[in-house]
Amino acid sequence: SDGPIPFEISAVTDVKGNPSAASIVATTNSSLVIFDKTKPNLDLVRIYSNNSDTTWAKTGDSVFIRFKSDELLTQSSAFISSENAEVIYLGSQKYLAKYVMQSTDQEGDISFEITFTDSVGISGDPVTETSNSSNVIFDKTLPLLEYVHIQSNNSNNSSIAVIGDNVYLTFYPFSLDPILLDSTSVTISGQNATVTQNGDTFSANIPITELIPGGFLTYTIDFVDRAGNRGNQVSVSTDDSYVNHDIVPPSIDSVLIFSNNTFTEWAKVGDSVFVEFFANEQLGTMNFSILGIESSEIEFKGLTENNLAWYVGKREMNDLDEDGFVTFNIDYQDLGGVMGPTATQTTNNSFVRFDKNIPTLNNIRMASNNIMSDTLAAIGDIDSIFFTLSESYREIQVFIQGSVVDPINNGILSYYAVREMSQDDLDGQISFEVIANDSAGNSTGSIVQTS
Repeated sequence: SDGPIPFEISAVTDVKGNPSAASIVATTNSSLVIFDKTKPNLDLVRIYSNNSDTTWAKTGDSVFIRFKSDELLTQSSAFISSENAEVIYLGSQKYLAKYVMQSTDQEGDISFEITFTDSVGISGDPVTETSNSSNVIFDKTLPLLEYVHIQSNNSNNSSIAVIGDNVYLTFYPFSLDPILLDSTSVTISGQNATVTQNGDTFSANIPITELIPGGFLTYTIDFVDRAGNRGNQVSVSTDDSYVNHDIVPPSIDSVLIFSNNTFTEWAKVGDSVFVEFFANEQLGTMNFSILGIESSEIEFKGLTENNLAWYVGKREMNDLDEDGFVTFNIDYQDLGGVMGPTATQTTNNSFVRFDKNIPTLNNIRMASNNIMSDTLAAIGDIDSIFFTLSESYREIQVFIQGSVVDPINNGILSYYAVREMSQDDLDGQISFEVIANDSAGNSTGSIVQTS
């Protein structure tokens, strides 16, 4: 069996025949020979790195294997990640193998192998596993963010932020390379943001205050994976999202009103009145009314060359509307929810007057200058048609016996027209027709009978 080799000298006799007093079983100089037929073993094997997380290693980190043998070794060597490692004897049969990880090493669980020989030249079985299940993962790849999105909690538009809103930056890495919350820092518009983690998703946010400059918000994301690899700083989203800090209140800089009537400063029942206006930015919610009646017919026409937002609102007039100058009201807010001053007047002195009343002809009578009777006419006599109008006219047509005649003003809203009768006229009752249109285009229709 293993151990010191025993011996015994049972009897020694000198030349005179005297025997020794006892058997001899020990050397006189304490020398001995130990018999060893058992392979050496490693009682303790542990692997770790000098990374802040000792279970991970990146390029440049040192990986250590500490091991202890059950007997004195005369030779030991180690391979870490298939490369020769430096082995240091620490005393008391304890050893330390060390290797600095290189960019050429393979990622993943770091493999190792320890070979060793005891003092009689017996080699132990190569060791490739730890005794305490310790492990080190090598990661040389810089982490990347798979998703980056920025938005605000603005109730009108999450791409707009105003004072009092919060801005949120959401991001997560590719699942194979997690990052560390404690090593993640975010700035939004130069302000340090509060970063939280929920599973693999990170969120950073800041409140919008008067200290935040207007315009598109910039941001930076700095992050490190578990091995300590620092990713390239990220400053753009993966989905083209953005947030614009809106510090300029909206305003309507130009307003004009017109109708689709032939005469655009007038409107009658059935005509549409248009309010065209230009704002200093695109608008969000708008309440638009004409003569106190709200209309949802507002069209965004686009941006002008001067980058003004161009809108046209309209409403069709009806017989319930009041006669007179057409009023309008525009309440509005920008995309971020900031209210602008109400617009109620045009900027070019344009106006539209609504007239729903149909003009009427009154006191219509016909008479001639015949010497016998004004109800008779002969060749050469003058036939006259007299009438009054309920309001001023824009256009009037008068026909006597089919011929066009010009009306003559006979006082306030009073008119007459005359025609000399000729031999070409047919015998019988003299016909007439009067058609009058007011300023809004309302028509009396064809009037062919006297009052």
